[in-house]
Amino acid sequence: MVNQPDVYTYVMVPGTYPDATYVTPVAGQTRIFITESTGEIRLVDPATVDAALYLTVSDLHADKANGEHGLLTIAPAPDFAASGILYVYAMNAAGGLEIRRYGRLNATTGDPASMQVVLNIPAKAPSAAAAPELDGGWIGFGPDGHLYIMTSAGTPPANTSLAPPVSGDLTSLLGKVLRIAVSRDDFPADSSRNYAIPARNPFAASATSANEVWAYGFIRPRRASLTATT
Repeated sequence: MVNQPDVYTYVMVPGTYPDATYVTPVAGQTRIFITESTGEIRLVDPATVDAALYLTVSDLHADKANGEHGLLTIAPAPDFAASGILYVYAMNAAGGLEIRRYGRLNATTGDPASMQVVLNIPAKAPSAAAAPELDGGWIGFGPDGHLYIMTSAGTPPANTSLAPPVSGDLTSLLGKVLRIAVSRDDFPADSSRNYAIPARNPFAASATSANEVWAYGFIRPRRASLTATT
């Protein structure tokens, strides 16, 4: 056995980000996106010490005392350099989970008016005060070009009021890894479902299970790394 040294890469960026939730590179550039739970997405260039506000995401759940909240993560589209499309994963003001799509005004400024809801998962309770404690949440594009979405089961482990547990309930999108195709819309009559179901999703043809489900049985999935898909 050969011991390999640990290798770390550190990037120094200007400013302070007390509510930072995620950092992701911009494909083909040296710049990075930094997100804050309060809704700010900053486009940072470490080389020039420039940290410009790219986009402010509004209509967010802002109760810091009740678990994670607000803006969770983002995922630039695979063709972001050409399209400027950015996908945002957030807890909305009603306490539900939302995937949103934004365009841009120019290379350094997103367009808040372009917002379109791609997927909405309503809160389990009717009020934002009872919104789920997320403890995670992630979106990212796989090598297949589809968008993968990780959702929390939405309740503390001590809560035993769910029967069956929501993470194993195939009619629920919570406690799952979801996979959707964002290049087309299979639900033109539904303004909260602007996506399609990949044909090879495990439950794509099911009439009783959520077609979006790729994997299930999770409590609080936080991050993922995708190297191969089917």
